[in-house]
Amino acid sequence: IIRHLEQQGHKIKVVSSNHTYDLLRDKCDIQKVFGLRFALKNNEVKYVQTFFRNLFHSPQGLKDIQGVLKIFGEFKPDIVLSDFEPISAFVSHLKSVPLISVDNQHRLTRVAVSYPRKYWSEAHLAEAVTTCMVPSADAYVVLDFAQDEVTEEKTYLVPPILRPAVLASTTTTGEHVLIYISGEFKRLPEVLKNLAIPFRVYGWDENKSEGNITFWRKGAGDFLGDLASCRAVVANAGFSLISEALHLGKPYLAMPIGGQFEQVLNAYRLEQLGYGEHCDILNQESIEHFLGNMEKYRQNLNQYEKFGNERALKKIDERISYFAKSI
Repeated sequence: IIRHLEQQGHKIKVVSSNHTYDLLRDKCDIQKVFGLRFALKNNEVKYVQTFFRNLFHSPQGLKDIQGVLKIFGEFKPDIVLSDFEPISAFVSHLKSVPLISVDNQHRLTRVAVSYPRKYWSEAHLAEAVTTCMVPSADAYVVLDFAQDEVTEEKTYLVPPILRPAVLASTTTTGEHVLIYISGEFKRLPEVLKNLAIPFRVYGWDENKSEGNITFWRKGAGDFLGDLASCRAVVANAGFSLISEALHLGKPYLAMPIGGQFEQVLNAYRLEQLGYGEHCDILNQESIEHFLGNMEKYRQNLNQYEKFGNERALKKIDERISYFAKSI
């Protein structure tokens, strides 16, 4: 999005947190701000540890609001785009600057979604958090690989925005299964070693090989190459990786991180569309069941519409032009 807006002649100032800041700091004019940090263990969010981790950093959050207020005074933005970043969204309201929200999280509050009743309390908590993160935007550009029904005004549903490297990738079908699991998951080797399939595991704590398993630390190996050439993906249910896998035609076994309802929604919607399966516990049986249905998922994925980034970027351009007329 940043590159596209710069190509359209817009002057850009970015504020971001944590991992995103590290990715972008050498590529654009960016300032780091406080971001929510989750504590994970055994593929589940630990709420007590998460609370205290973020409580410790809360004074920095107040300083960052002051910093963003200073940026507004110096940069004088005409429009703010927020990718689920609350500080810039909050300051845009204080300064009465039009706010365009661009993210996938607002499917929870602005799109018709369905999920099992057992997740009712988690869903409503996630809806409340989503509303608090970016309240009352002037437009919501919502990314959705399922293209479901919009239920709220000022909401524009678009396909996922993908990395240019993904769009340029050539897809092949190899023998290996790509696995990406964030957080601690120490029993994974025990689950995989009895399956007569090569696995390439990303996000591990060291680079090594054990029998049929190759482990890579985060940032090591050729992740995109292995994704484009794998037979299937087994991973957490993050929106970005699911979107990339679907574009590349890869069946997906999704194991949501416990306590993150947005991942639960991604996993169930993926299964409903027939592109893969959802599992609460990753074990030998769940992997074997998933791999036994490969042909069905591949056939369904042949019908998956690939829009590239054009539709989403065009909608963002339209909303910017609309608000620019009133400036």
